[in-house]
Order: sequence, then C-alpha cells, then structure tokens
Amino acid sequence: MNTIWFFGDCITKGSGCLVEDRFYNPSKNIFPTIVCDTLDYKLENRGIDGASNEWTLNSILKESVNFNSNDIIVACNTTSWGFIQFHVKRNKILSINDPYYMNANEDYYNSKEEKKVYSDYRNIRKKYQLELDKFYQDQFNSIEKFLSIKSIHMLTWSFYEWYSNADKYETITKATNGEIRDMHFSYKGHESMANHILGLMYDKFSFLKKPLN
Repeated sequence: MNTIWFFGDCITKGSGCLVEDRFYNPSKNIFPTIVCDTLDYKLENRGIDGASNEWTLNSILKESVNFNSNDIIVACNTTSWGFIQFHVKRNKILSINDPYYMNANEDYYNSKEEKKVYSDYRNIRKKYQLELDKFYQDQFNSIEKFLSIKSIHMLTWSFYEWYSNADKYETITKATNGEIRDMHFSYKGHESMANHILGLMYDKFSFLKKPLN
C-alpha cells in the first residue's frame, strides 16, 4: 500500500481535534485521515503547530529518503511571515507562525530583546508578503519537479484557501457556539477541507479515480 504524506501547520496536524483536546471525538476524523481512507492509502501526517514555510520545506527534504515510488506528497504552504529560530533552553530549532503565539508566549523566545527583534522581523516579512509567497511557491514547485523524477507525486495547496474563506470551513468555536474558543477546524470543517483536497487531487492526478457519486 502506498502512502500519502501530509506536511503543513496546525490545520494539517488537526489541532483542536486531537486526542488531548477537549473537542476530541474518536468517531470523527481530521482531513488527512479522511483523504487517505477515501483513496485507500496509508497515512503519514507531519503537520506541526506553528509550521513556517522554512520548516515545512525542510521536513519534506528530511523525509524524502522515506518516500517510495507512487507515494503522494500533500503540502500546505503557509503564511510567509512565519520563521524558525534557535531556542537555547530547549536546545533546538523552533518554528513560529501564528501571531497569537508569537506575541503572547514569552517562552518561545530566549529573551525579551530577541522577542522584540523577531516581532519587528515578522512585520518586515508581512510588508513583503507577496514577494515571499512567490519565493516559497517556487521552492515547493522545485521539490515537486525533483520528486517527479522518482515517480513521487506532489500537490501543494495554499493556506489562502481557508484563510480567505473563513465561512467555508467551520471552526471549533462556531461548532460549540463559543463554549470552546478555538479557531481551528471542527470536524465539519475538516470534512470540507477533505473534499477540497480530494478535488485538487482528482484534477491533478489522473491515476486517481473520482467516485461517480
């Protein structure tokens, strides 16, 4: 059985709908699982909270040694103002993207001085967002071309799909009428995203057979 590998941020990870989350329902699935179940593929989900494009691209490259011929890579490019940084106490590289966590969590930074620098850096990146979007999309496209040489298929979808269509993808906040304040997808939102991703895959990959109904 071939594998679909998912790369992206908290939306791909399924944050808010995971076993440790208050909204978790074991009878429901997040969109990567729905996609794999529908197509009868094995699932590998490499989404993480706060993934920047640098993090996602690096993750694809690191995992590429594990890809097999006819596997499918589904990657989400995300906001271009996210970034990676080295965290001294944790002794590792962290990826930071979501503005709330960037501003509210002191422990993401090594010092208040560095937090100020990174905040200014984020604002500069936002200023040139469109140019950076193109830069990262070119990188995703280059990886896709390289993987195709090994008969590995890749689809990149844009975070703008849900970022610019908030009403299309139900959030946990909306699903619970505000009882749980969480702007990640509800299970209904994940179903909507699964349908979107499947549509993109059927259009791009002729070897996938779209159901008749």
